Amino acid sequence: MATTKMNAGRGEDTRERIYRVIVQLSDAEGRPPTQHEICMAAGVSVGSLLHHLPRLEGEGRIVRKSGPRGIIPLKRGDGSTCRAASPP
Repeated sequence: MATTKMNAGRGEDTRERIYRVIVQLSDAEGRPPTQHEICMAAGVSVGSLLHHLPRLEGEGRIVRKSGPRGIIPLKRGDGSTCRAASPP
């Protein structure tokens, strides 16, 4: 049981790191990052990223659309809207 709780904490840490990377790359580039860019910056595998994206979407932190840059952050940690989420 303790192992499950410990792994859950690691999953939350990984998910938070992925989210921070998505926000940082989106703000820096002015457009949403690709899966490859997120994986490289967060130090996670594509499988790990794909595992965490539905949770981030369910938490209302990102929106996913089709296309190579379809992972769009909605809000920063301070609650302000991310530049990439704003209409052009």
